Amino acid sequence: MKRHSVAVIVDAYYPYHRGVISGVLEVLDARGVATTLYVGKELDTPDWGRGRANLIYSQIDPDLHDGTLVLASTVGKYVSDAELLRRLSHLSTKPLVMMARDVPGVPRVVVDDRAGMRQVMDHLIMACGRRRFVLMSGLKGHPDSETREREVRDALADHGIELDEQNVAYGGFWSADARDSMQRIVDRTRDFDAVVCLNDPMAFAVIEVLQHAGIRVPEDVAVTGFDDTADAQFNIPPLTSVRQPLEKVGQGAAEHLLDLIDGKEHVGERVVLGTELRVRRSCGAPVSQWLRGLMSRDDEGDAQAVDALAKELQQAVRGPGRAAALQHAWQNQLADALGSGVDQEVLRNNVERAAERLSHSLDDAGRARLNALLVEMHPVFSAFEHFAYRLGHFHQLRHDRFASENVALLGSREDLRSVLDGCAWYIKNLGLARFFLATYEPGVLEVPDAPRLARLRLASSPAAHVDDDEIYPASQLLPDSLAHELATGHLFVYPLCCGDGEYGLILFELPRDWDLDHEGFSGALSAALHQQHQRSALEAHANELEAKVHRRTEQLEREVDVRRRAEQALDMANQELRRLAFMDGLTGIANRAAFQQAIAMEMAQHRRSGLPLGLILCDVDYFKRYNDHYGHLQGDECLRQVAQALQSAARRPRDVVARYGGEEFVLLLPETDTAGVQSVAHAILEAMTQLQIPHAHSDAAAHVTLSLGAVSACPPAGTSSDVIVSAADKALYQAKADGRNRMVVAYETPALPEQ
Repeated sequence: MKRHSVAVIVDAYYPYHRGVISGVLEVLDARGVATTLYVGKELDTPDWGRGRANLIYSQIDPDLHDGTLVLASTVGKYVSDAELLRRLSHLSTKPLVMMARDVPGVPRVVVDDRAGMRQVMDHLIMACGRRRFVLMSGLKGHPDSETREREVRDALADHGIELDEQNVAYGGFWSADARDSMQRIVDRTRDFDAVVCLNDPMAFAVIEVLQHAGIRVPEDVAVTGFDDTADAQFNIPPLTSVRQPLEKVGQGAAEHLLDLIDGKEHVGERVVLGTELRVRRSCGAPVSQWLRGLMSRDDEGDAQAVDALAKELQQAVRGPGRAAALQHAWQNQLADALGSGVDQEVLRNNVERAAERLSHSLDDAGRARLNALLVEMHPVFSAFEHFAYRLGHFHQLRHDRFASENVALLGSREDLRSVLDGCAWYIKNLGLARFFLATYEPGVLEVPDAPRLARLRLASSPAAHVDDDEIYPASQLLPDSLAHELATGHLFVYPLCCGDGEYGLILFELPRDWDLDHEGFSGALSAALHQQHQRSALEAHANELEAKVHRRTEQLEREVDVRRRAEQALDMANQELRRLAFMDGLTGIANRAAFQQAIAMEMAQHRRSGLPLGLILCDVDYFKRYNDHYGHLQGDECLRQVAQALQSAARRPRDVVARYGGEEFVLLLPETDTAGVQSVAHAILEAMTQLQIPHAHSDAAAHVTLSLGAVSACPPAGTSSDVIVSAADKALYQAKADGRNRMVVAYETPALPEQ
């Protein structure tokens, strides 16, 4: 029997996408169907420099797959239904199913946004008594945005409430745009008691603006979202939102597509799924609302676990002593679950199912004792769920630091082979056991819309043999000898592109429970190939100039002026090459390679002179939060401003300011004692205070701050430069432990033998 293969088109792998895709893969796994997930960007994306990623959609070979699933709600975010279908017309020869967008004329699985939005409005108006509304809409012309906005307006009209058009804003489904729009409304008026947002990220931004303005949520203004993302229940306050059945969307779409592939008749063209309102504190829901919601969920939980918990609860409601013992046992179980990977919400759901079952057999007094027990346990469950959530963020932060440090090293490698070797090491250290990396042939890229040709460079599959000489059409993803790899498992395909440059593809299979940033991962590989491409182009230009000098010298020995100009151009090209090799491309300051060269020279000179050598390590506080909140483009601008502030503090000709990796910087201060190092460090902290770069998610201050580790030492003979760097690094970690936004000086630098 022929094994089917399905293509899935998505524009990212964020929590929303992950929910839908998990449902797709669950069904396809059960049916033994291979999947290739093509991840580009939104069609006609305004994200400058990432539009080239969308070329991957037009390169999909329909002959590779039996059908296609499209997450149309996000892929087609900026285009009409007709334009979306036109862009994917080359796939229409095989079954195609749209997910989460009601595209007429094609099979689709959609969510009833109108019913969910009506639930929100009825709750705000009837249960919460809100009458003065602000509407934070999404995008004009976007189907989901228009459907939800229309339902808000209809609900208000049904209740006889007038919506002031000045209180309607469009946040583009992005937190940054919603933040600016809400700030303009707050600056104009505060005569409103509810803000209805058409997705969760906009709601988070609205709450920030209100809180900053001294407006209490929910006491003064209720705020609601839509989508019920993972962050909703952990926001402060927890966000009331509409939960979309994302996994069911993916499951339904996958089953629908497989039915079409199998030729089953009477397959419906349109499947509509319901939504669920999750009421939380942002619109005033007390703990009692949580208790009332215990009976509303449709999941059944683990039957065996629920039976056992029901028996334990029955014993606990008979006396305070038994209740206390059960609470202690639950706390231990939750603590054990943190280290075992068990979902905290599963444990809570099992308790809720058990409580629901037991409540039917209790009298009024028994139910009152049961409710009291659940009220006491509610903050315990919430605390453990918050801790598990933060633990996940810690793992992501650790990966981000590892990635940022190694991206700087990858970018400093000289030739393509060494860059590829570094990429292989980086990928394997992320835990990816099955991956393939191919580069595009450069000559074809110069012809617009020409079919891409590729060359396989890296492969981790046990049976894979990498033949650098084999060139094949990029649309087939892998060479003929590895075509069988596409018939098993689920391979993500990301284009490797940066700015206007296209460099290749990375294919990988996602390990179970791997929850790292896909975009950061593919972006790191793209940046490494981009820097190598620029370096190669500059070297080729230098070689071309050198050859030109040689030819002109042979032909026109007497034309000295011509030769001199060519030699000057060659010298400038070589100088530029050397400068780029030791310059950080983002901030324009020295890179890590330049710092290593400088400290080696200064160590030797200071051993001879006996004078102290100063060094300061700097780290941007809570930079991961900054990136998540303001976006990667704003994060890059933040790093550039920090680099300028550091340069302003180190003014002597021999002082070196370098980007050490990611959000870490280093200052090398020759002939500087401890007092001098402290003076420079204080100047840096003052410069950051003067910059006042806003940072809404920092625990250290309302603006971007730095933690500094400083050291000044006279390096004795036989001492490695690692000693002074290590001492500064320990001081840096002490500064973080002491609360960040400060400087700590290391006074002891134990000498180690030179490596």
